[in-house]
Amino acid sequence: MDELQKGLWVRTLWNPVKAREESPLIGEKQVKVAAYCRVSSSLDVQLRSLENQVSHYTHLIREKPNWKFVGVYVDNGTSGTSAKGQRGLQRLLRHCEEGRVDFILTKNVSRLSRNAEELLTIVEKLNAMKVGIFFEKEHIDTSV
Repeated sequence: MDELQKGLWVRTLWNPVKAREESPLIGEKQVKVAAYCRVSSSLDVQLRSLENQVSHYTHLIREKPNWKFVGVYVDNGTSGTSAKGQRGLQRLLRHCEEGRVDFILTKNVSRLSRNAEELLTIVEKLNAMKVGIFFEKEHIDTSV
């Protein structure tokens, strides 16, 4: 395969211009956006962290003209080792299935789940529903 063919092949797999246009983070398409926040305990420090997360995402979503604020889904004092006990996450996933949410923002991967297998299952389920998720700390956008 010559250099031209390699270049064409790479552009076929991933077109950065198209990816940039399609990402809810950058694009101008109207998007229904929600945030997910979780803290593992009800200690004062964690409650302040939760309040800060909710405030941060509420303002972030509302200031983007092409984003429609759906809400902030919260799990307070729940472990991230199993999604079963995370009522806020379960509600968010149900709303994604119902088409109420197009894109999710969250602080980092561990907020969604501390179980790698479960995390992958959730992300795959969201991808199948065409719902992207952005993990802010890791700068991972699954929508592109």
